Amino acid sequence: MVTTRVQLTAYVAEWVNRRYGDAWGLVRFPRSSDLYLLLYELMSKRPYNSPVDRGNVKIALPDRREANRSGGKSPEQFNYITQEATKTLDRRLTMMFWAEVHDNLAEARHRHGLQYKEAARLFIRRYRITGISEEGILKNYQRWRKKVRQHRHTSVI
Repeated sequence: MVTTRVQLTAYVAEWVNRRYGDAWGLVRFPRSSDLYLLLYELMSKRPYNSPVDRGNVKIALPDRREANRSGGKSPEQFNYITQEATKTLDRRLTMMFWAEVHDNLAEARHRHGLQYKEAARLFIRRYRITGISEEGILKNYQRWRKKVRQHRHTSVI
């Protein structure tokens, strides 16, 4: 198995490490997920003079045996994630993080009757996130809800 390290936004890295990480701190995206395929697409050949990989997330690179036979990307050769590719991965994971936060807050409120603040606290505790506060999560949720409500009112004729 070939691995690499990437530097993600702090709270996203904490979430990814808890959500997809194993006991040894290695993140493994499920083969059936779009993240697995995205990472495969982002893999490139390591430049001759590239420094040692550094970052807050250690990722197992996809090994698509069927694609490797037909001229695909072998992780032994394509084991480098560029800075631009890292930004793409960070954007996708950030979007997934906020989608999970929004779903969790809404479900906690409407199914379990919890206050949003308590739901945010539980989410932070579940993933042991220190890179963002409850208030940061609540403010993002409020901005998102306002945006969704405005969109809903403007799209109805």
